[in-house]
Amino acid sequence: MADPMTQWSPGLILKLFLLSSLPSMRIALSLVAFVLSFLLESPLSLAASFDCAKAKKPAELLICGAPALSKVDSQMGEIYRKNLAELSPNAAQQFKDGQRDWLIYWPGLCANDAGKIDPKSDETLQCAKTEYAARIATLKLQKRSVENLLAFPVSHYRVLKSTAGLDFIKNAHHTETRMAIDVDAAPAEQKALAEALNHWLGAAPIETSNINGEDETTSDTEIQLTFRDAASPLILSAQQSGFLMGHGAAHPLSTASQRHFNLLSKRPLRTDDIFQGKEWEEVLTRLAEKALKKQLADNYSVDKVETLKALVVQPEHWVFDKKGLTLTFNPYEVAPYVAGAPEVTIPWSSLTSGLNPVFVASLPKAPAPRR
Repeated sequence: MADPMTQWSPGLILKLFLLSSLPSMRIALSLVAFVLSFLLESPLSLAASFDCAKAKKPAELLICGAPALSKVDSQMGEIYRKNLAELSPNAAQQFKDGQRDWLIYWPGLCANDAGKIDPKSDETLQCAKTEYAARIATLKLQKRSVENLLAFPVSHYRVLKSTAGLDFIKNAHHTETRMAIDVDAAPAEQKALAEALNHWLGAAPIETSNINGEDETTSDTEIQLTFRDAASPLILSAQQSGFLMGHGAAHPLSTASQRHFNLLSKRPLRTDDIFQGKEWEEVLTRLAEKALKKQLADNYSVDKVETLKALVVQPEHWVFDKKGLTLTFNPYEVAPYVAGAPEVTIPWSSLTSGLNPVFVASLPKAPAPRR
């Protein structure tokens, strides 16, 4: 749509101002002002990701008929185009595929019982707003990460017909987002690191079906693998978060696991990158048990110390915080569902004797006490 203001030159506006003393001209100018106001504020002028004058599909009519949604659509379009321009051709294709998936996904998810988008439905509008907010958050994950390499989100979206046989659940929906490194855009001296990081991020496949016996047509899943902060500059960490809601289940199940990459050695983290010897396993288990019992009290449900040890010695349960090693647990691992996902932090000072000196040297130094 052409900008209506481009037709009004300063000279023409001046002439109209001089003629505005005439009653007829005042009426004409009032009419012009009204028309301009309509053009500038109309939803048709707000959706920048496509031309609302040509909108025909129900999803397009929904966007163009709701100023707030139209504005969000414009914002998403700007972020998408900016991100796309940064990527190499191969990475751009993956990025485009994710956006195409999403453009099919959200209308299917927000459709009414008849499987159609109702442009006049408040429920459909709210659903669209929610999905747009989630997609924008995903697009904003793109950033320059370690060594200034470009990381971008690779996404997949699906809506399937539910086979759970429940009248109040029509669809099964699945979303998956993982971060990837644009290897082709990496400088020659960083290609090896970029390839190693990409392999690490994609080494363990993300499961979106057959979780706890649930089929993809009888459950909803949301899986995300994104970077998270680590206290040591030698480590790049990522967290895989999962959400599963079985159709007809009493409650959802959320899970999380950690992945770590040793930037010094350019490979996935090993336990001997953090600890040395074997005594650390017993020490960490004993400290974890003490902290969990204090936090959970009667909800602590681990019968054998060996069961807890098998969990705490795995890096997928580790988060490297400034104050200590945080151990994360999923629902049911150390406590009943009502206790959620427990976390306990073991201070670095309690683990000093068993830590690898190279790792210790990389940790941020505590500020000196004031005198």
